[in-house]
Amino acid sequence: MNSNSYNPCGGNGSTGDLPFYEENIIIIHIEPPWAVWGNNMRNKVIKILGVAVTAVSIFMAAGWSFFNMIVRCKEQKKLMKRKWFQLSHTTINHPRHKFEKEYEEGKAWCMRQDMQDCYMKSKDGLLLHAYYLPAENAERFVLLSHGYKGSGFGDFAYTSRFLHENRCNLLFIDQRCCGASKGEYITFGAMEQYDVQRWAYYIARRNKKKLPIYLYGESMGAASVLMASGHRLPQEVRGLIADCGFRSMKGQVKDMAANWFHLHWIGLLLLRLDLFCTVLAGFRMRDADTAEAMGSNRRPVLFFHGEKDTYVDQKNSRYNYSICQAPKELVVIPEARHLCRLSMGLAQANASNAIGTAMLAKSLDMMETVGAGVVDLIDRSVMEHSVSPNLGGNIDIMV
Repeated sequence: MNSNSYNPCGGNGSTGDLPFYEENIIIIHIEPPWAVWGNNMRNKVIKILGVAVTAVSIFMAAGWSFFNMIVRCKEQKKLMKRKWFQLSHTTINHPRHKFEKEYEEGKAWCMRQDMQDCYMKSKDGLLLHAYYLPAENAERFVLLSHGYKGSGFGDFAYTSRFLHENRCNLLFIDQRCCGASKGEYITFGAMEQYDVQRWAYYIARRNKKKLPIYLYGESMGAASVLMASGHRLPQEVRGLIADCGFRSMKGQVKDMAANWFHLHWIGLLLLRLDLFCTVLAGFRMRDADTAEAMGSNRRPVLFFHGEKDTYVDQKNSRYNYSICQAPKELVVIPEARHLCRLSMGLAQANASNAIGTAMLAKSLDMMETVGAGVVDLIDRSVMEHSVSPNLGGNIDIMV
């Protein structure tokens, strides 16, 4: 047989046999049923995961926006840019509202003083800054703890001069992430309370005459002072002044959401916010709460709040007062806004200012001699009426 006529199909090469061509072979691949089902399921799972990732991203985006707005500090360069909107609550409750001339004069007085720069390290390693202003023939130290995104010179623009002229050594602390202090996050008192505690010991180490020390806070600074009172403090710390402080970060955020943005159901938003605080900022929202400190503190506390405060509702001071186990007094100023020590002193010209300064001076003097009993921090001769006068609490000053 001729080798050239070899037929792989078994033929002998004659014309009657079908020739073999490769293109005549058809290969049919049949997938088993379970393989087809697996491919369909894989496609469905991919789609479901895609939808889930998108939903989670949208869900977390709202939490991130809120976290970025209220907890994360902006760079100074960004702060200097013009804001594209301004909430009315922040405008009407700002210390300069309707009293810009007096506010700027108070700040200018602070800036003219020959102050010393002070530095220390925070619990978590941040470099913190403060200004120290000694007084002639000083009788006491007052630590000034400013509010949320504020400054010592701004928040205490009206009261710092009065305190200094009444023989108070002043320490204007820059809260973390504010002024010359380092930091990336504002923690609503969760970490600031430890900063206040450290600044109190900073003063005590330099207090050679063992003068009384007072912790005076406004807004978030007041909450930080109250929280700090639950920790060990120098023996020289004789009392606290809390002006318009809130009770907790969670409660304050809920109030802000409801009153400013009309959001009343924010449980999931708080959950997301707390997650970002924990993962990125290193604290839990529950860490910023005054309840535990108010239960353990035994130093006298003077609470102030403005009746018309829409930034931190007066119910916060009333709650802190109600659970405070130390000698205490609550003063609610009718018609006063946020930081009522500022607006109250200017509300009714010289007469009201005299009442306001007398109250503060009286509080400092009484704190120095008070024992374990309920303290009478306010001279009741300046009041028109008192709620529960026998208990010395819930006092509304009419000015």
